[in-house]
Amino acid sequence: MQTLKPTQVLIFDFDGLIVDTESIGVRLLEQSFSNVGLKFNIEGFVKLVGTASEGEYDPWKIYAEHTGKYSPKEVRERYDQKIDEGVKQVEPMEGVLELIDEAKAKGILLAVGSSSSKAWVYPKLAHFGILDKFDTIVTCDDVADAKPNPDIFLKVLERLHVEPGNALVLEDSSNGIIAANRAGIRVVVVPNAITRREDHSRANYILPSLKHLQLADYFQLT
Repeated sequence: MQTLKPTQVLIFDFDGLIVDTESIGVRLLEQSFSNVGLKFNIEGFVKLVGTASEGEYDPWKIYAEHTGKYSPKEVRERYDQKIDEGVKQVEPMEGVLELIDEAKAKGILLAVGSSSSKAWVYPKLAHFGILDKFDTIVTCDDVADAKPNPDIFLKVLERLHVEPGNALVLEDSSNGIIAANRAGIRVVVVPNAITRREDHSRANYILPSLKHLQLADYFQLT
């Protein structure tokens, strides 16, 4: 008698994993800081990647206080708007679209688990034509605490009725890795140009791009 395979889910982070918003954002901040005589602290910024929480380094506040033209909130809004414009000029990260189609064809559920807001994530997924490919999308709006807390990933499991051992998280940041660890889910990290500065030793696997991910290595396919 054939044993039914369990319900399985592949959970994508969004920023820096599906689309490299992080590199776009760093270029914008570096140029903006340089234009007003400030030095951008890339190491401080990297610690903010993958979480909605405020960190010790606040580039928007620093820029606002130095220039005196805008509030930190206004600086951040202008920054986010420019990233939106930048995203429209790029493609998803290598291997993303192919992996989504392959996983769906093999009956693996798909999810996004992001510390960004719904207003940030949904329009960008729609722009790339992949919004409707995901079985659920969990953002910081859906939980009490974003990454590195596990709430986002646990909410994905809850919604799709999947056990932690039958899930795989795809991440680019240390905060995302910690969140997956705390949720008891295996995690593959694909560092990008910004997050490769971090320590990824807590990931189960490290890949240079999603093009190299073989679903059979992580999921029961038959």
